[in-house]
Amino acid sequence: MQLKLVDGALEVVKMPDHEQHNHEVSTRVASFYPEIRKLTEPERAKVTDLLVARVAPRLIASTVNAARKSSGQKGLAVTKDIFNHATAVKQLARGGRPEEEILRQFIIQQQERDPGGTFDVLMPKTGSDELSGVYVQTSHMKETFAKNRQVFFG
Repeated sequence: MQLKLVDGALEVVKMPDHEQHNHEVSTRVASFYPEIRKLTEPERAKVTDLLVARVAPRLIASTVNAARKSSGQKGLAVTKDIFNHATAVKQLARGGRPEEEILRQFIIQQQERDPGGTFDVLMPKTGSDELSGVYVQTSHMKETFAKNRQVFFG
């Protein structure tokens, strides 16, 4: 194979006359390609039901693969496919909003409900977008601490 550098990227100029794959070519390997593993609509519905029932993703993937094998459908679902679908379902349930936005909205709501409380997002350093923790102390918690001066961690 001949390559040349064009605008900082490699471009194939000439392929060898004896085009051969430089990796194993088999149905087993191809069954793991993401395009072939992709869940169908009926599979997505079944996977969602199983996730709601708190079935382990590994078992869900096995169930999908058993159904595919019996129907002759190609592709093997892997645990990653199930986790990706679970993430998509959670995003849909949140109305497509990112978790950060939901947390921000929750803190604002808590501050409005309990003006005497303290609700803060803890960041490790200025300018970082990494969440270190969330500090929550309601006015009731403050009153209880003022009376007892004890903290119990469970």
